[in-house]
Amino acid sequence: MKLITFDLDGTLLKSNQTLSKKIIEKLLELQKQGHKIAFVTGRGYKNTEIFYKYFKPDFAVLNNGADIYNLITNEVFIPYSLSIKETEMANEIAKKEFALFSISTNLNFYAIMEYCKNENFLTAEDKKYFSLSKHYSFSEAINDITSKQEIILQIALRQTEENIKNIAKKYDNLFPDLSKRITSRVFWDLNGPHISKYTGIEKILNILNITNENLISFGDSNNDIPMLEKAKYSFAMQNATTEVKKIVSEILDGDCNSDAIYNKILELQNNKIL
Repeated sequence: MKLITFDLDGTLLKSNQTLSKKIIEKLLELQKQGHKIAFVTGRGYKNTEIFYKYFKPDFAVLNNGADIYNLITNEVFIPYSLSIKETEMANEIAKKEFALFSISTNLNFYAIMEYCKNENFLTAEDKKYFSLSKHYSFSEAINDITSKQEIILQIALRQTEENIKNIAKKYDNLFPDLSKRITSRVFWDLNGPHISKYTGIEKILNILNITNENLISFGDSNNDIPMLEKAKYSFAMQNATTEVKKIVSEILDGDCNSDAIYNKILELQNNKIL
C-alpha cells in the first residue's frame, strides 16, 4: 500500500480549477488497488469538499496542515489554531498593503476584499476561488467566527508576486511563533506553530502504520516542499517554482493542464512501484 499525496492548485487541478476525467478514473483505480489518496492543500474544507462529488480521497490535509481529515472514519484532527489577536494583526497589514485578506476556519471561509477593491491584481481564477466565500467586512467576519465558536486555522494575504514577497519580509518578525510561507507565488499564509503539509501527512502515515518509504507526492509550490522532501518518490509539475524543482526526484514533462500526472502514475504502475 502506498500513500499518494497531491497538492491541488497548480498540480492536480487544471488552471480552470477542475479535475480531468482521466485523472478521476486513475485515482479510483488506485483506490481499488488498495492505495490511499490524500489531497494536501492550502485550501480549507469549504473550498476542497466541492471536488468530493467528482472524487473523494481517503484523507485530506487542509490549510497547509492545520486540519487533517480521515474521510474513511470521518475523524478530524486539529493540532493548533490561531488567535483573534493574531488575526487582527494580519488584518491591519492587509489594510495597509491593499491586500485581499482571507480567514479559513473549521467551518467557513471568509474573504475581506474591501482593501483591494481598487487594485487590478485579482485573476479570473482568484475570482472563482473567492466566490466560494461570502464577502465580509473584517468586523462581520470576526462576529460570525466568535458567535459560531469557529476555530481559525489559517489567515492569508493576497497581493502581486512582487508585493507579497515584500510584505512577507517586512512583517515576518511580527509573528515569531507562527508558520509562514508564500504559496502559489501570490499568497502569504500564516498557520499555527510547527504546521506544514508534512505534519499532516505524518499523522496519516501513523494512522496507516507506514513510513515515508511508502509515500509518493506531487506538488508545484513552496508550501509543498516539506512533503516533497520526505517522500520516497517526489514529482514537480513543469509549472513548479525553482525551489521545488531543486528538491524533487523528477520534474514532470507537463504542467497542471497536461496529462503529466496521469502518465507518471501509469509509468509507476508499469514499473510495479504502484
